[in-house]
Amino acid sequence: MTPRIDEIREAYSEQLRTFQNRRSPDLFESVCGIVRAAAEDVAERLFDEMLPDPAVRRYLTPDRVENGLLESLADWIRDLFRRRSDSEIVAFIERQLRVGHVHAEANVPIRFMDRGIRILKREIHQRLTSSSLSRRDLGPAVASVGEILDIGSSLIRESFYSDILVREGEYRLQQALKRTLALVLAGGRGSRLGLLTAAQAKPAVPFGGKFRLIDFPLSSCLNSGIRRVGVLTQYRSHDLIQHVQRGWGFFRRELSEFIEIWPAHQQTPSGSWYRGTADATFQNLGTITAHDPDHVLVLAGDHVYKQDYSRMLAQHLERGTQVTVCCTEVSREMASSFGIVTVDANDNITGFVEKPTDPATIPGRPDRCLASMGIYIFEAGFLIRELRRDAGDPDSSHDFGKDLIPYLVGKSRMTAHRFEKSCIRNQGTGESYWRDVGTVDAYWAANMDLVTVTPPLDLYDPGWPIWTCQEQSPPAKFVFDEDGRRGHAVDSMVSSGCIVSGGIARRSLLFNDVRLHSQSLAEDSVILPRVDVGNGCRLRKAVVDRDCVLPAGLIVGEDPEEDARRFHRTRAGVTLITASALQRLSPGDRGPFSDLLRSVSSGGARSGRETPVASTPVGRGDGAYSRSAG
Repeated sequence: MTPRIDEIREAYSEQLRTFQNRRSPDLFESVCGIVRAAAEDVAERLFDEMLPDPAVRRYLTPDRVENGLLESLADWIRDLFRRRSDSEIVAFIERQLRVGHVHAEANVPIRFMDRGIRILKREIHQRLTSSSLSRRDLGPAVASVGEILDIGSSLIRESFYSDILVREGEYRLQQALKRTLALVLAGGRGSRLGLLTAAQAKPAVPFGGKFRLIDFPLSSCLNSGIRRVGVLTQYRSHDLIQHVQRGWGFFRRELSEFIEIWPAHQQTPSGSWYRGTADATFQNLGTITAHDPDHVLVLAGDHVYKQDYSRMLAQHLERGTQVTVCCTEVSREMASSFGIVTVDANDNITGFVEKPTDPATIPGRPDRCLASMGIYIFEAGFLIRELRRDAGDPDSSHDFGKDLIPYLVGKSRMTAHRFEKSCIRNQGTGESYWRDVGTVDAYWAANMDLVTVTPPLDLYDPGWPIWTCQEQSPPAKFVFDEDGRRGHAVDSMVSSGCIVSGGIARRSLLFNDVRLHSQSLAEDSVILPRVDVGNGCRLRKAVVDRDCVLPAGLIVGEDPEEDARRFHRTRAGVTLITASALQRLSPGDRGPFSDLLRSVSSGGARSGRETPVASTPVGRGDGAYSRSAG
């Protein structure tokens, strides 16, 4: 604002130097009377022009125009005439900028401001010329009022963006949100997660104790004000569809709100399944056009973050672009896993390369790159045309990141949206948190983020809740308070339905209905729903798939070679335990308490009661210790 005030100060000072010696109270009153009469007449005509506009009718009345903008402008000019010194005028202008006096009362859309000022200037000139003012006063009066109106119109436009345009912009944004259709691409196989996605699509993978991955983009849609969502499914979609239907069925159809499941249904003449993300969208063009959106928001269904999409849409509207790509900064070492964007000084996209081996870095920051997050906003008509073009391209793999977005660079209006401008942060850390949990290591690390004292992803924020399917489970329970057999959890998250029965959870995340039995330890581990951790088990840096029954005495995370032989062990040292791997274990691999498997799996531990056995020594680990009943 300071440069703007300096310009106004200079312009007014120059004008006052030429007019200062000729002013008198009578002259100013005469000029202001003429200005006021002209303002009232122009205000009436201006309001008649604005009547057909629904955005104007929403908050305007004739009195607000007549007694607001132009009358306030006349008062403003009169007050300026009465200032006795340049410093008083400058102080007055700066105060007007701060309080927005003229503009707060006016409530007139910006597009009518220039026309109103032009009409008013003509009226004032005509009335001054035909007035009874002497020729000696007439010239300076006409010149001064014209100059003041020129400068004043610029000043008004400058302040409009911080005051009245905010209200008009909010209304425009609200309408745009209602006319936006979100497409959540949730058909991916997620093969890099290994056996975690053997029976379900990646967006259905549990995360954070009680959620699924898809809950995060869906919650961001809901919290951002986008209530029309299509979920595109394909690979092993039954569990995902069931979750969305049960947990997200509260939208009101009569208010044009919905979350619809759009399963793959081979819409192409060749009868093919989805060949890529762009093809998945193309095969649903009939459904998209039936909803008649103005804007289409394309999202991945398997990323963890919280984002206000309305801020991204506001930038899209303000810049008038055809495509807006959401981007975040990543290290150069990680850049080869993403689509890397290059931009100019105004964040217009000048380049896009999918997973480059030699990625372009941010100017002045050779260790950082700007990565696409797979979040796009398209003008609907533009997207439809481009999808049809891409579908007919035999050389395309029909993917947004590999084909469509790179093709559009230089051929359309494309801008980057910086994720930090719309991310919902944990105020305690300030991090713009976004994770692509595409590997077991990334999945484990993202879950581990949540058990820190101040996690970068705040699941406890009532202002931005994460919605999900709420299963009816009892509260978590911690039992036994005996030396060597004390059920407790520290630096951990324990979900509903869990029973920590004489075991210990340390820096771990226990999902719903987990049983942690006596003398067992879960450390730095992620244990998915309905897992039984048998007596005397020790788990370190492990991910246990849901519905697993771990044999008593099983030890994971202490012998890397042994872990790799029995289970899947990642480069970062995370061990993935699945039901199929447990079934392949030999009796020696199961641990000294393998005889408990039958009683545990038959339901004895499900009630929270451990099966009594004779006192038995535990083998490997910290040394033998006795295990009494339970």
